[in-house]
Amino acid sequence: MRELPVLTPHEERARRFLEARFAKTSADGVYEAHQAIYGWDSPYSAPGKLMRFNLNHAILRAAGQVRFASVLDVGGAEGYLAHLLAEVYGAEATSCDLSAEACARGTQLFGLPTVAVSASRLPFDDASFDLVTCSEVLEHLEDPIGTLREIRRVARRAVIITTEEFASDGLAAYLERFRLADFDAHGERNIFTRRDLELGLGEGERRWCGQCKPHQYSEHLDLATARRALHEIAAAESGPRDGEEGIILVQGLDADVWRERPFDDEALWTKLFADVHPPLREPLDMQRGLHPALLPLFGDALREGAVRLHAGVPLAYRPADDAALDEQAERLELLRRTFLARPLPAPPEQIREAAFLERVLDALREGALPGALASPRDAARTLDDPAARAKLVAALWEREPFVTGRLEAPLAGSVVREGDAFGGWAVAHVPITSFVLRVDGREFDLGAPQPRPDVAARFPEQPHAGASGFSGAFLGVAGFAGRRRIAFVARLEGGASAVFAEVELELRG
Repeated sequence: MRELPVLTPHEERARRFLEARFAKTSADGVYEAHQAIYGWDSPYSAPGKLMRFNLNHAILRAAGQVRFASVLDVGGAEGYLAHLLAEVYGAEATSCDLSAEACARGTQLFGLPTVAVSASRLPFDDASFDLVTCSEVLEHLEDPIGTLREIRRVARRAVIITTEEFASDGLAAYLERFRLADFDAHGERNIFTRRDLELGLGEGERRWCGQCKPHQYSEHLDLATARRALHEIAAAESGPRDGEEGIILVQGLDADVWRERPFDDEALWTKLFADVHPPLREPLDMQRGLHPALLPLFGDALREGAVRLHAGVPLAYRPADDAALDEQAERLELLRRTFLARPLPAPPEQIREAAFLERVLDALREGALPGALASPRDAARTLDDPAARAKLVAALWEREPFVTGRLEAPLAGSVVREGDAFGGWAVAHVPITSFVLRVDGREFDLGAPQPRPDVAARFPEQPHAGASGFSGAFLGVAGFAGRRRIAFVARLEGGASAVFAEVELELRG
């Protein structure tokens, strides 16, 4: 077994919050479930049952596309999704979560093997599970890309990811990241583009589907009306686009993983609505032993005293201490005072603020703020001074160039033929000297930026936005025939360069 990691301060705050959440019971002693495990009409489940039923159905439908005999659900709460995948598809299911209390509920309710983990440092061997799922978890995490890489590492055949926090382009993602910059123990702190998810998961065939949320429907529906509403919502789901309310990504990791779905939508709805559990009133059994399925992984460590159990759940981490939490709280107070107490800027300023906040967060996390800024208390005073703050902005931009842009044509997935046109724009914190198209490691110069008055109007506070356009035509396509990933690069004054758009295209000679 791998050496147990120590939780980061953020993970520790989230763990304590979640332990309290999954220990909650009603006034008459019933466990208050996160998922709608007690059926449609029960008052003992968290709000949002219509949304949860819809998402569980969509994940079951997505899982029907892939062959799997074992599954791990990462961030699985009380284990309901892992249980459903086991019941519907006959898979051996395991659930893991940061909260040991949540995991213990999964074993108590469904008999599942469960493990308390840090999602970015999973205790399992490479390729341990045919399928790994992670639903509505990444947006809460401190290290979502690291978590995606861990999910990919322990998956053998396929991965399913869902998140509501999705933006179809990088500019929208930056704006939303500013909105999500809260510091709750379990708040939403990330928003993702396709490129983010692809960066974490690496190579593989991807199938994308959009989520559609049931905002127009009341929570207080009778069962028959709820089923009709859920059929309407499911029928509306399609690929991600601007304004979409989330995505479901299925990524295959080997060529023969795909299959025809064994159950149609109606069969899945029937299974979902029939899966009803009686209200749980029994307390957790703190004397419960390790689940037999986990003995090969944790048995020796348990006998040696290297792993502790909570109601039979192995803790595959060591909690952070209070001193680390106090230090993080001081830094969070700095960020609150510096950023969140100020009114939200207008859009052009907002883009810079969002990126600035992101880099300050990174610098604080890495301990990379120089001089007086290395001390959170001193940093608060320094950042209040406009001149000192301007110097920090410049230093942070030097750490990583900031470029935002958009490819206006062709669209992702398009078929491109000889002579087809392309174009778009990009804006950076310094002048762009030229644009480059990159395919299969080869670079093709697109020349200097072209005038784009519309982009200048969009970014009135960016003095370089007027010279931001690029255009051209695909030539010599026959030499690159097939599905290719095309990157568009901005070369910046001073020598730096940055990719601002990537797209997968079918090139045909």
